[in-house]
Amino acid sequence: IIFLGSFLIGTGEVIIYASSYAIASNLIPEEIRARLFGVYNTTFFLSWGLACTIISGPLIDFLIGEGFGEIFAYQTAFLVGALITLIGLIIFLALEIWIKLKNNIVKK
Repeated sequence: IIFLGSFLIGTGEVIIYASSYAIASNLIPEEIRARLFGVYNTTFFLSWGLACTIISGPLIDFLIGEGFGEIFAYQTAFLVGALITLIGLIIFLALEIWIKLKNNIVKK
């Protein structure tokens, strides 16, 4: 069952990654496409590494070492990763709004 679940997760990720690049390449003008794909790749994989490697691993190890159950430790790590993602989304949206407001003020 674990192998089947891993297969389905991998299949879903491949579909999402491929379709996201295809959709983005249709929406982004060619002259800035390379830069924006670089930003996308950097933010996606940097956030994944931050949430999983630097924070979740030591957190799980600490919680299990302190006597908490494995299920609780992994659930807590998942929630912390979700919180980090939410914070990143809020920062991204705030910067996006700020840039749009700044560009509108400059154009007037």
